[in-house]
Amino acid sequence: MKNIKNLKSKLLLTVIFAVFLVLFWILKLPCVYKHFLNIECIGCGMTRACVSALKLDFKTAFSYHPMFWSMPVLYLYFLFDGKLFGKKYLDGGILVLITLGFFINWLLKVLF
Repeated sequence: MKNIKNLKSKLLLTVIFAVFLVLFWILKLPCVYKHFLNIECIGCGMTRACVSALKLDFKTAFSYHPMFWSMPVLYLYFLFDGKLFGKKYLDGGILVLITLGFFINWLLKVLF
């Protein structure tokens, strides 16, 4: 019974997050960091990249944010409580690689 409640709460959070993203996309709201600080945040372009990926336009998605592919992986981590591959070192290693990818992408955008 506890697993069903946990799954229901995760699905509710998923719906809320999806509605939030759709509203951001429809209203074309700017990134708060870029708007107020005039620098791109680590996730700038991710909404547009995810929308492009959903349209199967992966080239455009990659141009908006090269780490768009990590979103389904991170979502699966969320659903499975961080135990996606069943091996702690593998789960942690994948998360470290994704984090490094986001950071390196952000650093390249800021420097160039």
